[in-house]
Amino acid sequence: MFDGIRSLFQRGAEKRQPVDVNDIALEVLEGISRELTERGVTSHTELAQHLPLVEANMNQLREVISNLVQNAMEAMDFTTDRQKILTLKTKLQDRDTVMVEVQDTGPGIDPKRLNSVFEAFVSTKSYGIGLGLALCRMIVERHNGQLTGLSDGTSGASFNFIFARQIGASRYRRPRLKVGP
Repeated sequence: MFDGIRSLFQRGAEKRQPVDVNDIALEVLEGISRELTERGVTSHTELAQHLPLVEANMNQLREVISNLVQNAMEAMDFTTDRQKILTLKTKLQDRDTVMVEVQDTGPGIDPKRLNSVFEAFVSTKSYGIGLGLALCRMIVERHNGQLTGLSDGTSGASFNFIFARQIGASRYRRPRLKVGP
């Protein structure tokens, strides 16, 4: 495991390139589709169309999304009173900010403990070591972004991150606005 963490931050690992967040989100879900089925989890996606590319390290971005999705799946392992639904959303929050959100319908996290889950070696799982969310937050912050979580402590949790810096030219053309009459 530590070799995997180390590889995320090796020399050259900071190399950033134009990345399609939707492609990575779908790739992560495809990679765990069998596990979702085995756990009885239904996945739902709400991916923004025409999402601009972001400048990011593709492997690190994949690691963040993968970790958030894995945590959401595991949070629902013992859910029996409602349907297990994992929702993965992307959207253009404003002209310069792309947001990714992962929601689950698990038991949630006590709101008093929510901020501490981003600290190293703090886990809500009995078998967790508490490095996943700390690592995710570090990666997102190194990309000039922000990772946050929300939960009422009873009806699931939602984690989202934003990347504030985008590639100057997106992969689609925006119509030119006419100036004047």
